Amino acid sequence: MPDVIDQQVIDFIATWCDAPVGSVDLKTTLSSLGVTTEDCSQLIMDLEDHFGLTYVPGDENGITTVQDASNLIHKKLSGGGGSGSV
Repeated sequence: MPDVIDQQVIDFIATWCDAPVGSVDLKTTLSSLGVTTEDCSQLIMDLEDHFGLTYVPGDENGITTVQDASNLIHKKLSGGGGSGSV
């Protein structure tokens, strides 16, 4: 069951990708939503901005699923990684 942050990431990515509500979950791959490698950088920048975090080049490395993106946000919100804070 997704926590509050997970659900916010799911909702943000679904909206960003114009995906139908309910069609995205933590296991969804970004490629299945049409996110290319080039798009991934912008998606992560926008996602981090949504949470008031600072993007650090390379944050998108290894992000292939919604869960990966959520894990990055959890890590940055807890102070582990990047220079962002809320």
